[in-house]
Formats: sequence, C-alpha cells, structure tokens
Amino acid sequence: MDAKDLKAALAYSMKYEAAKTVSKISRNVRSIEIKDDTGREREEKIDCLLKTLKKLSNSLAAGKQTIPRRNPNVTCWKCNKKGHVQRECQVIMPVQEN
Repeated sequence: MDAKDLKAALAYSMKYEAAKTVSKISRNVRSIEIKDDTGREREEKIDCLLKTLKKLSNSLAAGKQTIPRRNPNVTCWKCNKKGHVQRECQVIMPVQEN
C-alpha cells in the first residue's frame, strides 16, 4: 500500500465519522415542540367581537330593542302604583325632620 493512499483513506474516514456523529440524533435528549397559538387565539377573539358588534349595530339600525322589558305588573313600594319599582319611582317624598 502506498503511504499517500493510506493517509487519504484515514482523512476520509475521519471526516465520514465526524459527519455521521454530528448528524446523529441523541437519544438521551427529549425533543420539544413549540406552539405559538397566541396569534390565532387573538384573531379568533377579535373575530368574535366583530361579529357581536355587527349584530348589535344591525339590531340598533333595525330599531330592535335588545333588552327585554320588565314585567308591567310590578308594584312600587314607595307610591304603591303599578308599572315600576321603588328604585325608579318619580314621586317626591317630603323630607322628615327629627
């Protein structure tokens, strides 16, 4: 064997082993998977808010009332009249002095 061929073969085998070692995946290391869902979640929330806003603007444009009316048969404890509650009573009561 020629010494030059032997050195070339040794150099080639060392390069081959180095490349094989670098490309080998270590079995002792756990791989991790990074998920970046924050952008998608934000987009979904914004879409949901836009849909809700669109529904509200459409109902206001159509003249619909979104809040249901209270029971008209309620009686006020302040003036004893039907149709409102004490909190909404318009009757002015005289101030009592002690």
